[in-house]
Amino acid sequence: MQDKVYLQQLTETVDICNSKCIKNYEINHLTTREQQCLEKCYFKTINLNKELSNNFGDLMLEIEKN
Repeated sequence: MQDKVYLQQLTETVDICNSKCIKNYEINHLTTREQQCLEKCYFKTINLNKELSNNFGDLMLEIEKN
């Protein structure tokens, strides 16, 4: 189950970042700007998901207290 969620998040990240960063699919290589955009987008999204996962348990405990 955890693997399925991880793969789903990864797929969504790839889709979002590709649509945001790649403007021309007719060229068979990434431009420098596209590559930098993709790297920034992927790492930012992965780090966000990691942070959310790390804080999820704490958030659930806080919700249960209230």
